[in-house]
Amino acid sequence: MKNHVGGYINLYEELEKGPVVLTLYRGSWCPFCNRQLKAYQEILSDIHELGAQLIAISPQTPDNTLSIQEKNELEL
Repeated sequence: MKNHVGGYINLYEELEKGPVVLTLYRGSWCPFCNRQLKAYQEILSDIHELGAQLIAISPQTPDNTLSIQEKNELEL
């Protein structure tokens, strides 16, 4: 998978580090998806406390994904 800055993420490698919360979202145009990402942001510290990481996948281009991250002030 390509990440928001153009690098690559391998899910198998991430799973070797520990649990992964994997979510799919349609894009920044989807209000439901935006709310879902904000809800994950609200519990991100809980996810990290459990030793897990959050990975969100979208069919958007990296530029659009970075825009949604900045627009919604989502922590990476």
